[in-house]
Amino acid sequence: MSEENLPVTEPESQPAPQKRRPLLPVAVVVIAVAGVVFWFTRPEPLPDGVGPEIFAKATEQFRNQYDREPDRIDVLSFAGELAAVDGRNEDAAACFAAIPSEHPEYGLSARLQEGYVLLKLNRAAAAEKSLREFLTLAARTPGVAPEHVFSARKQLAFLLSVELRIEERQSVLRAAHESGAVDVFDSKQFFFPHLLIWNSETGSKRLARFLEVDPTNRLLRLAEARYVASRGQLEKAIRQLDSVLGERPDDVRAASALLECFFDADDWVRFNDLYKMFPDYQVAEPWLMTRMRGHREMHNKDWETAAERFRQVLAADGTNPWAQSGLARALKKMGKNEAAEEAAARSAVIAKIRVNLGRGDGRESLEALAQDCENIGLPEAAAVFRQHAKSFERK
Repeated sequence: MSEENLPVTEPESQPAPQKRRPLLPVAVVVIAVAGVVFWFTRPEPLPDGVGPEIFAKATEQFRNQYDREPDRIDVLSFAGELAAVDGRNEDAAACFAAIPSEHPEYGLSARLQEGYVLLKLNRAAAAEKSLREFLTLAARTPGVAPEHVFSARKQLAFLLSVELRIEERQSVLRAAHESGAVDVFDSKQFFFPHLLIWNSETGSKRLARFLEVDPTNRLLRLAEARYVASRGQLEKAIRQLDSVLGERPDDVRAASALLECFFDADDWVRFNDLYKMFPDYQVAEPWLMTRMRGHREMHNKDWETAAERFRQVLAADGTNPWAQSGLARALKKMGKNEAAEEAAARSAVIAKIRVNLGRGDGRESLEALAQDCENIGLPEAAAVFRQHAKSFERK
């Protein structure tokens, strides 16, 4: 899982209006009026970390660069960009946060730049909010540079990947594919959400940095527990998930992760004690919960219901390896040997795809990947990877 460089938009140059130099008497009157206004109106406070000297310096630099007198928002945007370039990310975030989203000139760029610097600061929840707001605004604003939308989606998908919020990442990637602005890695994440390595050292370390900043965040704590479980530390993960679920007992996402721990530990007593606290299958529930339902029905030897649950997972996550192998086993138990063999063959192709995903993105490998997608009934994925292969040829 690689993190993209976080660019900072440079200030856009603007044509300077031609002004005549005012006569001295006029200047004196203006200064006098300004003094009166100052005493009867208080200026808006500066953002935290941006003192009067920094603000004055940014004002002067703006004036010199653009040859016009800036207003407060001009200076805040400019000061934020200067701070970001200098690596003063806290100052930059404070400046961008002070710019309202509805500002016609700077609102959109402020949310994007704010998202970048907040992600550098490991303030995950705030970064997500800014990036999502930018994408929402960009969707209804004509003329937004496609590369800015692409970059924002990339950063949001990365953040959601680190937090293991795969279903939410799918929505972001689906929008990206609908727009056509995707790279090969985006497509691999979208069509094979559980085939790429998710419990990487990079993701785990980044999550730890998120938690240092926001240690009480439930979503981060839930993700941490799943990383812990993936390393085989099931009882430690169970304790962490118990704590998360105890704060909100109806959290199906946390419950499904806890059920997975019990399943991996082959602890059906605790599995069933937790399972009976949740309602029947819901269409919008986490994919993991539906898969746990399938495993439970397999344990109870209700092969038909198990097969139905695994099919429901595959309808949303077409290359889920555990649901596909579970379906093959359920069909075999039902005596549907031909269907079981087809499901097992599909499972074998998915396993092949999983092995080959990390072997490069050359034209031949992309063509082979497209063919594998065709073989398991994923024509949309096949078309996308063939398009990537053609793009590779043109480079």
